[in-house]
Amino acid sequence: MGLSYYLSGPADMFPGHVPVFRPAILIGATPDSAINFFVGMNLETKIGIDLAGGFQLGQVKSLQQGYQVGDMTSATSAPTRTSPHGAAFLSVGFDYKVFLGLFNKVSGVKTAGAPAQGAGKQP
Repeated sequence: MGLSYYLSGPADMFPGHVPVFRPAILIGATPDSAINFFVGMNLETKIGIDLAGGFQLGQVKSLQQGYQVGDMTSATSAPTRTSPHGAAFLSVGFDYKVFLGLFNKVSGVKTAGAPAQGAGKQP
């Protein structure tokens, strides 16, 4: 989960109501690990798709030195060690309405938040 701090100030965040793109600083952490953080830049586009990239720092569990995959041991679990690891990341996200539109198109299921067919069309 991440939070974006938009550099251009407050604005309407629905697709079509932002400039061509809106830059933000992105910071966050993952809910499945207490030690996994990320920081980077986020660009929200006019069509409601978010593009992000930056650096992630977390912990990685691996086999202890001297062991290889397939080695036999008398222990009830594999001997492991946890070490810090950092890497670059890229991410693509969708606004709620963009996600619903994609979901409806792919699944054929109409959701409560999706506009009815023909809505907004003039006779």
